[in-house]
Amino acid sequence: ALPILFDEIIVDDFLCTHCQCDECRSARGERSWGKYRMDLLVQVAQDCIIAPIREENPDAKVIIKYPQWYDRFHIFGYDVRRHPGQFDEVWVGTEIRDTRVEFVHQYQAFANYQWLASLSGEKISGAWFDFITCYPEIYVEQAVQSVLAGARELVRFHYDPTLYSPENPNTRALLETIPELEKLAELLDGHTPQGIAFYKPPDSDGEDEPYLLDYLGMLGLPMIPCHTFPHDAQAVCLPVQAATDPDVVEHALALAEKGATIMLTPGFVDKLSYDSRILEMAGYANPPVTNADLWTFRFAVNRTPTKAEGHVHFLADLHPVSAETLATGIHPSGDVPVLTRNSYRNSKILVFNAKTFRYPEASGNVTTAEPVALSNLPPNLVDTLRGEMLSNLPVDVQAPSRVGVYWYSDVLVLTNFNDQAVEATITLQPPRIEIGRAHV
Repeated sequence: ALPILFDEIIVDDFLCTHCQCDECRSARGERSWGKYRMDLLVQVAQDCIIAPIREENPDAKVIIKYPQWYDRFHIFGYDVRRHPGQFDEVWVGTEIRDTRVEFVHQYQAFANYQWLASLSGEKISGAWFDFITCYPEIYVEQAVQSVLAGARELVRFHYDPTLYSPENPNTRALLETIPELEKLAELLDGHTPQGIAFYKPPDSDGEDEPYLLDYLGMLGLPMIPCHTFPHDAQAVCLPVQAATDPDVVEHALALAEKGATIMLTPGFVDKLSYDSRILEMAGYANPPVTNADLWTFRFAVNRTPTKAEGHVHFLADLHPVSAETLATGIHPSGDVPVLTRNSYRNSKILVFNAKTFRYPEASGNVTTAEPVALSNLPPNLVDTLRGEMLSNLPVDVQAPSRVGVYWYSDVLVLTNFNDQAVEATITLQPPRIEIGRAHV
């Protein structure tokens, strides 16, 4: 009866499974759990959803709506390669909610939408968020990040109709912000986000760097997630997910020849340490990375001591040889390199010590499993990292952590995720001219 009544049908998230019953174990065969579940859900989508709807109403538009947990899709059956081809439109969950409850940072809404947009092409459509564990500032931020990412239609979801009343604080705050959202959308229409390419192939696992993209965005790096290798990027981050690409070393070498700035992560370098070219590129020993477990708020940036606003957790120790150490975490058990730089061919290679966490084996958790303290890094370290990564680009921003930077060629947008106003300095080149300071 549903297709007779409606011409648009959206399939909300949890078109997925974590079942490991005997029937599933038998049907899985030699496939990984992720591959089995993706095959299963592609079949379920066609046989149990799309085909019956088409039979009742051939003109019905069938939409898949993805949740926000992009680094866990493949584990639970979301097939980002095949599902967009099956459905008529793709909608994206931009639910970030209270970061103190679910540990999901605000930038994830932008990151999730942009990554799925790179996969879905013209089928990408709207964004979807809800009221769960929201207060007005976070509720409105979901809408802001959705518009920044490219969404021009928003769905606010909840079963309780009273929440949509202007008397509700979240709804009231959003209604008051709509004129600004409309102006923002008009300003950005026809503009494509630009910045630092973050290469995450489909179905790639985050291992001990899940959702790293979110934290780089929270450090004020204008990150642009992509699902294919960014051959023409001027700046690129290659996380552990990128190591699943069998051709990534050749691609990275070719990019270095072009003079791109390349950031590698501990997981990427460690995963490919069998290839001496990666060690040479990074300027690292073998092994390049060993496990660590230390907290510190004391750092040295370009040999100048500095302190962070809170402790930062490091899960890796880096072992540079020819690379220069730009920033170090200071700890009684020994200093830990945080940021290194190496000149390689025509390129600058950075390694940023930025592991996040690791899910327990067979975990059913989908969002961020624990708090990650990378956004506590001291401002001068954050500025150094940002300055290095943006050195090939015509824009630079000096600002503390938790300031989002969004670059759209001739439009620059900053969002402040802090609980207080902060100062940011914006510089453009050529030549690099400081055009102003702003409180955001």
